[in-house]
Amino acid sequence: MGIIILTGIGSDGANGAKNLKRYGCKIIAQDEKTSPVYGMPKAVVEMGITDEIKSFQEIKNYMKEF
Repeated sequence: MGIIILTGIGSDGANGAKNLKRYGCKIIAQDEKTSPVYGMPKAVVEMGITDEIKSFQEIKNYMKEF
């Protein structure tokens, strides 16, 4: 199981992502280049809990696998 953090303002989702990481969830953050607003993904990256950082297109392709 995992979560994907997409573009957004603020850091409120980062604490939730941190809690999910404790339970073994994979965390993927959208990269800065393809994020119209890099606040939310940046917060997760700065926490050091991301497993991967991907562009929007890479995330889109990744989600098609499920």
